[in-house]
Amino acid sequence: MKELSISLITEELQEFADKVSEEANLYHGRRMVAFERIQFLLSFYYVQIELFGSCASGIAIQSSDIDIAVKPEILNYFEHVPEHLRLQAALENLQQIFSTQPYISDIRVIGTASVPIIKLKIDTSVPCLDSSYGEVFASLNRPHRSGLI
Repeated sequence: MKELSISLITEELQEFADKVSEEANLYHGRRMVAFERIQFLLSFYYVQIELFGSCASGIAIQSSDIDIAVKPEILNYFEHVPEHLRLQAALENLQQIFSTQPYISDIRVIGTASVPIIKLKIDTSVPCLDSSYGEVFASLNRPHRSGLI
């Protein structure tokens, strides 16, 4: 009886894992295109970001967001701002940049973490996130410009 219960639980867990994996695969490509677009957009300002969380590990489901860590070098662009307000100014600028992108539907900034984090909800139905756009997008040259908006 115990072996049968363990077998049923194992089977149910495997089915659940397969379902999550299948759902994750549906959205992963578009989220990665969105992340590459964001990286490209921020490269104009020499801002470096890093993907982490469920999207980075490939297990994001439909309701998952993209978690982005912002490298601390961004603060170098805000030397004109009092030191205790630099992080806030930098994150507000990033939030303004992200708000112009049609595929970003929600922006949450976490400036209290040891590394600034931005959580972005991506509307995966937006056509510009089709993987064929990503191929064209990745081949573009990156113009160089300093400073944020």
